[in-house]
Parts: sequence; structure tokens; C-alpha cells
Amino acid sequence: MNLNVPTFLQFIAYQWPSLLEKTGQQIYLVSLATFFSILVGVPLALLAHYYKRLRTIILSITNVLQTIPSLALLAFLLPFFGIGSKPAIIAMSLYGLLPIVRATLTGIDSVSAQLLETATATGLTSYQTLFIVELPLAVPNIISGIKTSAVINVGVATLAAFIGAGGLGDFIMRGLAVDSTRLILLGAIPAALLALFIDAFIGFIAKLSDKRIHRRSYQKSKYTVWAILLIIVAFIIGLAFHFLPLNSKRAEIVVASKNFTESMILAELTAIMIEDHTQIKVNRKLNLGSTVICQQAMQNKQIDIYPEYTGTAYLIILHKSYNPTLSAQEIYDIVKTDYKKQFNIVWLSPFGFNNSQGIAVRADMAQKYHLKTISDLKKIPPQFSFAAPSESFQRADGVPGLRKAYDLPLNNTREMDMSLMYDALNNKRVDVSTVFTTDGRIPKYHLQVLIDDKRVSPPYYAAPLVRGAILKRYPQLEMVLAPLANLLDENTMQQLNAEVDSDHKTPHEVALAFLEQRGLVAE
Repeated sequence: MNLNVPTFLQFIAYQWPSLLEKTGQQIYLVSLATFFSILVGVPLALLAHYYKRLRTIILSITNVLQTIPSLALLAFLLPFFGIGSKPAIIAMSLYGLLPIVRATLTGIDSVSAQLLETATATGLTSYQTLFIVELPLAVPNIISGIKTSAVINVGVATLAAFIGAGGLGDFIMRGLAVDSTRLILLGAIPAALLALFIDAFIGFIAKLSDKRIHRRSYQKSKYTVWAILLIIVAFIIGLAFHFLPLNSKRAEIVVASKNFTESMILAELTAIMIEDHTQIKVNRKLNLGSTVICQQAMQNKQIDIYPEYTGTAYLIILHKSYNPTLSAQEIYDIVKTDYKKQFNIVWLSPFGFNNSQGIAVRADMAQKYHLKTISDLKKIPPQFSFAAPSESFQRADGVPGLRKAYDLPLNNTREMDMSLMYDALNNKRVDVSTVFTTDGRIPKYHLQVLIDDKRVSPPYYAAPLVRGAILKRYPQLEMVLAPLANLLDENTMQQLNAEVDSDHKTPHEVALAFLEQRGLVAE
């Protein structure tokens, strides 16, 4: 790994405000999720202790929840709760149940029968025995379970960035999307340090409680219960302040993007233009994930603007069959009309370039087998390896369309993230790969994009999408974003992508510099 330390430190200094914000979001997600895990986990453990028939059911359910992949659980919760922190906190709370339930159950079960008999003999009721004897003696175990739960949730919280929950995972996801080691480390190192800090801090509390637990009198136990209640009340008040709008007079628009370089650059171009030419506050939710996530978030009024492609909207959202006789303008007119009618979402004028989903090979392979079109792939050995992103295996212009139109075997397929496929192709780990035709790594790695001679793929012209309600509230947005229309051609977009992917600049830096050069924003 080639990482210049002084440059990296300068990068941290530049990103410091954002780093503090994301760290705060991470702590908020972990704290709230752990709180709910305790709120649910401890009562579940008590039920499992007092009602033996429920023990197996409760432990089985919490065990199953722990085995569900994090992304799968987040994806499952999306249709019900949308994007943002809500589904992330629910998923993290569920993941944190098992350690707390098991630890609490172990702690209570370990209280000796003799001690319980003594408590009964002194006249204590079951309720008093629970709060004065059993729970205080189980505190070290409970705290140990809380520690494990919190540390697990630090890791799960980084994945929550996939659905726009924020946190340090934003840096990691952006770094993977734009192939930036600096961004990955900017998220990974603080996340690891946060996990270590939580482990040490809660471990210290566990040791402290273990030393004092045997010296605690009945009165001190009452004080402890009141202290816990006060902490819970203070936490709830803190949450209330967290959700209060601190500056309700200032308007806010949420600009989002998908999880690849070009989408983030286009979102930054849009956000910067709004910030520079209006008094509207822009909230960015970059690197959200797939088209479906962005579309659902817009329909749920969680985001207001994001860049989309005509071909994607035509095939994925509107579920239309592509007719190769349709022109690019006709495709645009169809999606514009249908989006307005079905979703009250407005397509503004396109940015000007067409980013097709192409098929690429290395230049040496193209020369060896004389490859120019996708049909020419039949010239190479049929066991060639083919890489594509997950959604390509479901799209009509993806793997199914290629098999049908070109009669290609595609038996040796590899499903991987788009940001990894270029390196895999360049390093000869795969032979053929799906690419975006405006990606800056195509010329860098000397890749050759094959001609889609049977026109499987429709035109993919990018354009800003705006919720109709937002455009009605802020009609000036259409005029503000009008200079972006036809501003970019394929070569320009490829150069901007290369500045992020190869020169390791941030999408914001690249977008801002481009707009300044064109005189569209003040330097």
C-alpha cells in the first residue's frame, strides 16, 4: 500500500470537520442501538429465566438474528422504514440482543440457591429479590454482554452507510467506490479506535461494579436503580434534542447519489450549484446504493434530488422492454412523462453525455483475438471468465440479455462490485467485464470497449431528478440547474471520473474545480 504519511495527515486535517461529524453519527448509532438492545434484551433474559418453556424459543430467535448477514437484514428493513438511521438502528439493536440476553441469563442463573432462600427467609418478595439480590449480582455479566453488543454494533454501523444512515462507514463506502485508500482508512481507523475505546471503557465499568457489588447495601441498591432511571431519562431527553430542528427557518434540500464515482460527481455538481446560487441549505446523502434504494428514498420523501440515467429508469423502474428502434430523445421523453405521472418526479435537462453499460476486454486480448464487437467474443475459448455487478444479473441489458441476444455461454461468471472489476480485468483475474463507458479507468488500464452490435443496451443519458413537491416549493431550482444541461460530453465526464479514481481527489474537489473553471460558481 503506497500511502504518503504527510499527505495523509494533510488529508485528515482537510476532512477534520467531516470526520468529527461522522464519528458523532457513529457514536449516536451505536449508543442508541445498544440502549434498545438493553431495553429489550434484559427483559427477554428475565422471561427466559422465570419461564423455562420460553428459554429455548428466546435463545433460538436471538441466535437466528445473529446469523442473518448485516446487509441482508438492512435490505429487508428498507421497504418498511426507508433509508436513514431508523432501519440501521433497528438492525443493530437486533444484532446486539444475543450477547445481552445470554450474559444476563448467565448472571442470574449463577446466583446460588442458598442466597435466594436467605432472601426469601428475610421476607423479601420476588420483586425485591430480583432488584436487590439477583440483578445486582448479575451486573458484571450484564455489563460484559453490553460491551460485546456495543463492539459488534460498531462494525455493523459502518455497513449502515449503505442505506444513508451516516457514520464512519460513509468514508469506507466512498473509498471503495472511488478506489481511495485514504478515504477507506479515514473511516476504518477511527472505527477500530472507537471499538477499542468502547471495549476498554465498558470493561473498566465492569471491573468497578465487580469490586463494589458485594459491599452494596439495600439503600445503595435503591440509589443505583434511581441512578439508572435518571441516566435513561437523560438519554431520552438527549434524543429529543437530537431530533429538534435547530435552524428551522433555513430551508433544506437532500441531494443524493448512488454508490459509484460518476453519480457522486454529478450529485456534487448539483449540490454546489444550489449552494452557490441560492440560500437553500443542502444536505448530502452520497453513496446510497442501488437505483431501487434511491428511487424508494425519493418516493418516501427522504431525498429530493439525485442523478439518474434514462436507460436505468426505462428498464429497472418502469420495467419496459427496450426497442432498439427508439432514439435517445424518445427514451428520455418516455421516462420524463411516466415519472411525472406515476411518481410526481421531474426529469430536468440531461447533463449531455451517454454512459452506456459496455463490455470491455484488455487491449492485448482484443488484439490477439481481433475483438471489436460483442459478437466477436465467440472467437475466444468459451470458458472465459466474465465479471459483472450484482444488478447486471437481473437486468434485461445485463447477463440475461447478453446470453439471449449474442448466444454467449457466460458459464464462468463472477459477481463483484463495480469498483473492483477494473482492477480484476487489468490484473488478468477476469477476461471480460462489464464497464461504464465514461469510466476514467478505461484509458488508464488500456481497456477496449466492444461495440454493442445487436443494441442490447439502451441509451443512458444522465439527468437530475427532482421531486415535484420540491420543485413547486423552490421553482428557482430549475433555473439554477439549467447551466448544467449539455455541459458534459463523454470525454469530459471520463476525465472527471479519472481525477477521482486515478488521482484520488474527492468528488467534491473535482466538481467544484470544474464549475469554477467554467465560471459557473465563484472561486
